[in-house]
Amino acid sequence: MQFEDAQRVERLNAFVAANPDYPPAYFALSEEFSEDRLGVQTLADKRSEATALAKFAAYEKDGGLLSHFIDHTLLADWLERSRSRLAALGDVLDPARFMPRLTPMRSNQEWMMTVSLPEPATAISWRLGGEGAFTETGFLALNDQVTGKPMPNPSFVVPDRTSADVIAIKYLDLRGRETGPFEIRFDPQTALSEGNKQILDQFWTSWIAFDSGSNTGYVYFTHMLSYRCAIKEVRYSFNGAALDKIIDMPPCDEKDPYAIPYEYRPYFEIGKDITSMSVQVTYSDGTQSPVREFQR
Repeated sequence: MQFEDAQRVERLNAFVAANPDYPPAYFALSEEFSEDRLGVQTLADKRSEATALAKFAAYEKDGGLLSHFIDHTLLADWLERSRSRLAALGDVLDPARFMPRLTPMRSNQEWMMTVSLPEPATAISWRLGGEGAFTETGFLALNDQVTGKPMPNPSFVVPDRTSADVIAIKYLDLRGRETGPFEIRFDPQTALSEGNKQILDQFWTSWIAFDSGSNTGYVYFTHMLSYRCAIKEVRYSFNGAALDKIIDMPPCDEKDPYAIPYEYRPYFEIGKDITSMSVQVTYSDGTQSPVREFQR
């Protein structure tokens, strides 16, 4: 305990390895990764602290702590601190809780992959498939306010022809320790449908346009048509009637998903008596949107 930082941790780990049934050592080791000692904790720090505290607290159940303490007031204090810290750390030991997320977004030429990490990072790298070298994403032209270092680029691109595969993500945390790799399944067909659905849900006010520009007497549904790879069926009605009509859309073209076929007309003619239009979308995954009403 008289040594400094890294040397102290190294010697504590060696002591624990040589004396695995000496519970006070686990509490001392947990302190090395605590917020009080480090100031800012990485996920790796929190997991190391939680692992050591859990091992220390486990000895309480069978009374295995009392024989190691002359001062039972100190033991009570350590136990209370252990319970408090374990409660604060929560489910930090659950690996599924802190998996990076990958959000694919399809353009006409490529897939833009955006990585969401569970903690600040100093570098991010990725790999397509289960083998091969990792590629760094590079850095943005600004500094991360948490790390004070250049912010890693959270995005990278892969070709639009990329087939279903695993994408592996790894990163360096605040202390430069490598975390991962994490393997995330990428299915382009599912990703295209989910991405289109998200846009349709978020921008539903654009589904329908009455009398667009100078084209009086027409209703346009170009926005829905552009994101039709998420759509199974569109039902509609005019002036509040039942949803008794269907918009017949061309099939999704995964090679050019946002293009509208040249011969297809994304509009139809309506009479002057039409004052509103009700629309409900059934998505490819079977879910349905609320019935949306559009006033002319």
